[in-house]
Amino acid sequence: MVTDIESVLFDEMTSVNSQLISLASKVKLVDNRYFVNNSGMIDEFIENIHEFLKQVDIHRRKVSSEQLNSDNLFHIYQFLDLKNLVHCCQLVCKSWKQTLNRVNFTVKVDKSKTMIGQLVKSSLITNVTSLRMQHPTSDMFKSLSSCKKLQNLKTLDLNYSRLGKTAVKYLAKCQMPNLTELKLNNASNFTEIEAKELFHSSSLLSNIKKLEIQHEMSKEFIEILSNSKYLKNLSHLNLKSLKMETGNYGLDLCLKDKNDLERLEIRRFNLTNYPKLLTDGSFMNLTFLDIAHCSISNRELGDLLVSPNLPKLATLHASCSSTDNSIIELPTDIHTRSSLTDLNFSNIASFPSLANYCTNLLKLTIIIPSIEKKSSNALIDLISSPNLSNLKRLDISCWDEIFEILFTSPNFTKLEELHSYPTDFRNTEELLTTELILNCKTLINLRLFQWYGMRQVTSEEGEEAFFKNPTFSKLNFDYQEFN
Repeated sequence: MVTDIESVLFDEMTSVNSQLISLASKVKLVDNRYFVNNSGMIDEFIENIHEFLKQVDIHRRKVSSEQLNSDNLFHIYQFLDLKNLVHCCQLVCKSWKQTLNRVNFTVKVDKSKTMIGQLVKSSLITNVTSLRMQHPTSDMFKSLSSCKKLQNLKTLDLNYSRLGKTAVKYLAKCQMPNLTELKLNNASNFTEIEAKELFHSSSLLSNIKKLEIQHEMSKEFIEILSNSKYLKNLSHLNLKSLKMETGNYGLDLCLKDKNDLERLEIRRFNLTNYPKLLTDGSFMNLTFLDIAHCSISNRELGDLLVSPNLPKLATLHASCSSTDNSIIELPTDIHTRSSLTDLNFSNIASFPSLANYCTNLLKLTIIIPSIEKKSSNALIDLISSPNLSNLKRLDISCWDEIFEILFTSPNFTKLEELHSYPTDFRNTEELLTTELILNCKTLINLRLFQWYGMRQVTSEEGEEAFFKNPTFSKLNFDYQEFN
C-alpha cells in the first residue's frame, strides 16, 4: 500500500511540475487586470501551494532529525563494548537497532565461553570485522567453527593463545572467507604439527594478506611456512624469532616468491647468512622494512640504503645488532633515495655520508646508548646537515651540544615533534639552558616536546621560558619515565 501511494504521488508531482512550468510562461503574457479580476481563485491557488510546501518541509525536518540522531548514535556506539551493544542498545527501539547494523566492530573476547557463545548467536556477529581472543579455550574455537556468519571478519588476533592440537583442529574448520590478517605472536603449544595443519590444510588462510608470527624459528617451522600454498600472496609479513637465529634455517626460502610484499618485519635473524637477500630485485614493491635486532654487516646495510631494487622503500628501521666497525662510504654518483621518509638507524659512525640519503625524511630516529666520541661526533655531523630540513618528527639521543644545534639551526623550522632520550641515565646536569630556550626563533612549528628519563633536561626557569617565548606558542611538552 505504501509503495502504491508513493507511486501515485510521484506521478502527480511530475504532472503538476510540468503544468507549473507551463503556467509560469503563460503568466508573463497576461494583462495585470487578470490578477485583479481573478484574485479569489489566485489566492486559493497560492494557499494550496503553501500547504504543499508546508507538508514537504515537515517531512524534510523529520528525515533530517532521524539522520542526525542516527549519526550521533553511530558515533556513540564506537565507544561501547559488545556486551552493552548486544544486551542494551539494540533492545531500545527499532531506529537504535537499525543504526547498530551500520557499525563495524572490533571485538575483544576473554576466556569466557559464555561471551563467545553470545557473540556467535547475536545478529551483530555479521558486523564484526576484527576479533581478538584472549586466552581462548578449545570450546571457544569449537563455537567459532560452527558459526556461518563471519563473512565480514578481516582480522583475527590470537596472540598469546594456547594453540594445541584440539584448538587448531577447530580453528582450521572456521569459515572466515574474507579473513585477510592473522596474528599469532607467542602462541603456546603451537608445535610444528599444529603449524602444518593450520598452514598446509586449512582454507581459513586462503585469502590471507597479512601474517604476524613470533615463534621459535626452528628449521622445521621455517620449512612449514615456506611450503604453505596459502602464504604466496602476502603483502605484510612480520616474522619474529624468539631468540637470535645464528644458523641458516631457510629464511631465504620463506621469502621466496613473496613478490607482492609491501611490508616486511623480521627480528632476531642473522642476515649475514643471506647476502643480497633483500636487494636481489625480489621486493620491488616493498615500502616498509624493519630489520631491527637482526645481525647484518655494514656493507649489506649500506646496500639496502642505496639499492635501486627497493624503489618504493619509504620506511627503514635498521637499529641492528652488529660488531662490525667498518666504515662504509656510500656512493655519491647515484641519486639519493627520494622515497625514504622514515629512517630508524643506530650505527651512524660507520656511515659518514648518511645525510646524503635523508633529503626527503619526515621522521628520523637515532638512539645511541652513550656519548662515545665516534658516535657522538657522527650524530652532531648528521643533524647539522641541511638535508634534514624536511623533518617533522625527530627521536634522538640528546646532550647539551645536540640541544644547542636543535634550538639554533634553521634546518628544523618544519619540526613538529621532538622526542629526546638520555645517553647517560645518571646525568643530572642541566642540558637545555634557559637562555637557549628564550633565544630560539626557529622551532616555530614544534607542537610536542617529550624527554624520557631526563628530569634535569632543563631548570624550572627553563620550563617557564617555553611559555614566555612566542616561538613555542603551539607547544606541549612532557616528561616520561624511561623504561
